[in-house]
Amino acid sequence: MTNKSYFLIDRSVLFLWWLTVGFMLVFDLAAAQVRDTATLIPEKIYLQLDSKVYTKDQTIWMKAIVTDAAFHLPSQRSRILHIDLIGPGEVVIDSKIIKLEKGVGTGHFDLRQQYAEGTYLVRAYTRWNENFGKDFFFRSYIQVLSTAVEEPLNPITQVTLLEKGDNKRVLKALFDPLVIDKRHTQKLLVIVAVEDSKDTLLIKPNPEDAYELAYEIPETCNFATLTLETENLATYTKTYVLDNTYLDVQFFPESGYLVHGLSSKVGVKALGANGKGIFLSGEILTQHGESIAQFHTNELGMGYFLLPRVDSTMTYTARLTSSLEKKIPLPVVVGKGNVLSVKKVKRQIQIRATSNYLKQDSIIFRVACRGTDYFEVKGRLKEGQIMFPLPSQSLPEGILVFTMTDVAGHPLAERLFFNERPESRLKIDIVPDKDFYVQREQCKVAIQTTNEQQVAVPAHISIHVINHDQLGHVSDTRDHILSYFLLSSDLKGTVQHPGFYFQEGTNRDKDLEALMLTQGWRRYIHNRPKVSILHQAERSLAVSGRVKGGLLQRKKKAVQITLVTMGESSTVQVQTLDSLGIFQFPVEDEYGESLKILLQTADKSGKNKAYTIELDKVKRPKIGYDLAHSIFAVDSIIQDLIQQNLMRKKIKDAFRVSDEGITLDEIVIEGYQMSPQRKRAWDQFGKPREIINGKEISAKEEKWSSGLFSVLLYHYSDRIKIVRQGTDLYARVIGSPSLEPGDGVTLVAIDGILVREEDYGIIPDLPPSEVKSVEIIRSARNFAQHYMEVVPGTPALEAPTMGSVLSIYTHTGRGLHAVHKPVGLLHTEVPVFTEQKEFYVPTYPDTTAYNWARPDLRALVHWDPYLVADSTGKVTTTFYNADNLGEMKIIVEAISLNGEIGYQELLFNVEEY
Repeated sequence: MTNKSYFLIDRSVLFLWWLTVGFMLVFDLAAAQVRDTATLIPEKIYLQLDSKVYTKDQTIWMKAIVTDAAFHLPSQRSRILHIDLIGPGEVVIDSKIIKLEKGVGTGHFDLRQQYAEGTYLVRAYTRWNENFGKDFFFRSYIQVLSTAVEEPLNPITQVTLLEKGDNKRVLKALFDPLVIDKRHTQKLLVIVAVEDSKDTLLIKPNPEDAYELAYEIPETCNFATLTLETENLATYTKTYVLDNTYLDVQFFPESGYLVHGLSSKVGVKALGANGKGIFLSGEILTQHGESIAQFHTNELGMGYFLLPRVDSTMTYTARLTSSLEKKIPLPVVVGKGNVLSVKKVKRQIQIRATSNYLKQDSIIFRVACRGTDYFEVKGRLKEGQIMFPLPSQSLPEGILVFTMTDVAGHPLAERLFFNERPESRLKIDIVPDKDFYVQREQCKVAIQTTNEQQVAVPAHISIHVINHDQLGHVSDTRDHILSYFLLSSDLKGTVQHPGFYFQEGTNRDKDLEALMLTQGWRRYIHNRPKVSILHQAERSLAVSGRVKGGLLQRKKKAVQITLVTMGESSTVQVQTLDSLGIFQFPVEDEYGESLKILLQTADKSGKNKAYTIELDKVKRPKIGYDLAHSIFAVDSIIQDLIQQNLMRKKIKDAFRVSDEGITLDEIVIEGYQMSPQRKRAWDQFGKPREIINGKEISAKEEKWSSGLFSVLLYHYSDRIKIVRQGTDLYARVIGSPSLEPGDGVTLVAIDGILVREEDYGIIPDLPPSEVKSVEIIRSARNFAQHYMEVVPGTPALEAPTMGSVLSIYTHTGRGLHAVHKPVGLLHTEVPVFTEQKEFYVPTYPDTTAYNWARPDLRALVHWDPYLVADSTGKVTTTFYNADNLGEMKIIVEAISLNGEIGYQELLFNVEEY
């Protein structure tokens, strides 16, 4: 929908002022109408993470805020948010389902020592946003580091870049697979990833038994990721910078082009070898060597300069101060074009358009923000130029898109501008009960949220308190609620240090202008073609799928399906299906790892029928992992954080041992008669470490038991864990080894025959009375090959190299499909909401000698994402300080029901007790 107001620019100033006031009314009307009618707009997803750097023994704490993309109103559309933790190998290693209440939810990931060091991607999305593409997913890269001193593996050495003639470059490297796999003897699989392409190579050893790579790469490529995989599927990946002296300097003329006879701003962006911005300075020269402009970039590598009237018969170059002999060409000057300039003067945004071929023509200016049009103004050029102001307070805060078109709607020029309006933000007052504190002293913090008129505003609030010395550097420039909603979520690509643009004391106007000129690619596509809605917004948990069977499809017989849930409270639902057999049951809110369910089919008279029940399997979106983020230099501040965490862990472990002692796992192996099935399993997988007799399993079966897995879940949870992945249940041997992130994978064999993935849904329902024994084989031999047999089509690089086998023997001895199973019955588990984990807050009501002997070195002092300011706008929280001395930082983020957002920090000191 478009709301238009037309006026002639060449009227008196008074008339222009009067019309400008009139536009403010148009803006309010447009916003109200768009809110009522915009039904196909995406959602914005923001995750507040407590840090960007973690060690493997820590928890990633998250608060989710989901709003509509246009006005930042807490979303009423989706009630379910999916969050994935993606490892360096581009594999999802953990997932959470978060319940959203008025667009707000909380979650966490517990990191584990088995995880590999490296750069991890935290991704969040709603099913609704899948309709609009991956640009509307939340993505944040974090670093996961070890708390232990680990011997670095280095199977890739002598990485060099050979410059050949004809602008060709060859990447050379030497591989030693024995560093990660002592048994490797054959060809080596190597994957080379450069730019947007990947090549898979098989390399033979040379006469010296060394594996050499010589690979031609594009001239423009400055990063290469090498992955090697041994014959036993051990893998190693590393990204390399190919030229440490590499410098990429780009120039971005305002409105897209340098135009003959016109002046314009030109943005400049300078990137170093690691892909990050760097400081740079220089001057612009004509082809005759005349200096006509000076430029420099900020610490993030961006800046701009004004280039006077340019000439299409001339060429222009930039000469760098750091390298006077190096000259970089500017874009070619076009002979015909337009320049659209925007700048802010006090409370007005001044728009100026110039053209070297349109002289007295009528043109249209459109102003939009986040995909919504706010103004459309018609005017007439005078001698090829026009200028007029708009009141900045009539436009929302954020990135504005100014578009200039002719009367037929053809685009002539476009310009992005950041409209900074701090007065429109939520005001947050943070008031501690003291000016400073001592170690372990209780701190009480009062928080109040108001608007510009100091009127109380109810809001959702989160607070986290950090040791500024350890985490302050990491938090200063990270994405926060202001930078994400107003800036980085509306720009294409990654914004380096987005929090930088909202720091006090910086040249925000200039820095934001430089960002708009250099990285001002729109994410919100105006005049978007009609969106195909393939994914409906998730309003509740659900069980959905399809019933299949001969009579159902051939004779179109009606069939009933009953769902029984076994959660906090049992529920029963019945649906009658048509010949398509499609069903969907809403499920009440449940929390935990999974929800046990039972599905039973019957005819319309209630008699059970042996129909096949298939649950829908929802595919995760494709992973888009930016390899440039895997280049990570551990600076001195982060290294100090690692050492502090290592010290904290050592102290914690020492006190746990002294308090609880050390216990060793007992391994029980019983003697038994060898059978052909057991011999086959021994030969394939190895000897079992533990055996559970089938009579014992059968004796533990209860009336409510729904199959073998239900008995294992309730009576053998110390040895076997039952977990849910997607819609299926899987057994996991506790303590199963793994070289990959996460718990070790466990395969299942029935009577010595591996069960393929498509049959895993049958295993949980095996009647315990049919089971002869269940045997645990840890560190199964040739595990990767077995895994690829179970999951056909698995890429060799993704197959786990270590794991366990749960070997089940039945009385029939003929495998899974020979066991009698109930008809038309499916016992399984489905994913549910993640339980909220309470942040541990130590209390020190007294200062006994024992308590002081146990140091408290927390870097994250306090985390509370659940605060809600009431109608008075007030809320309080309390916590105890740690033993760390010096500055602590309180960080508060908030959003109101009207979409007002706020961010505030406060420092306080902790002194020695």
